[in-house]
Amino acid sequence: MYQKAKLLGVLLIVLIAVGCSSENSTSKGTNIDTEFLPVDKAFKYSAVMIDEKTIKASWDIADGYHLYKNKLKFEITAGGYQVANVDYPESVMLDDKIFGKQESYKNSLDVIITLAKISDGGAIKLKSGYQGCAAQGLCYPPESKVSEFDVTQI
Repeated sequence: MYQKAKLLGVLLIVLIAVGCSSENSTSKGTNIDTEFLPVDKAFKYSAVMIDEKTIKASWDIADGYHLYKNKLKFEITAGGYQVANVDYPESVMLDDKIFGKQESYKNSLDVIITLAKISDGGAIKLKSGYQGCAAQGLCYPPESKVSEFDVTQI
């Protein structure tokens, strides 16, 4: 099912890109080639474990791009912990060309994830899901990154 969703996302990107290209060449009278950043450059992700119960997930968001608050997802996929709370900073409301009015983040984003220990376990794996768009109309498919932490090293 995940593969189908990812394929649909890629198809959406292609359709949007073709639509944007057609719109630019028609409305401006010239063919404007907009180059979009690869997703990992548009949204540079990192995560650090602050202490045995706290992880900070961060994104460095390129100029002209934004992440959607409602597309942020966090899940512990390995280890004896679960997500207890997620603390989001204040967002901005954007009127997105694709999704309409959305709470979003520009420039940078730091999210604090509080964990609850449910059993003894070794390494923790945090799966962080996100989705964002370029202001010029390209929306990336949902993306996820997995970060591993060794609680015994904290």
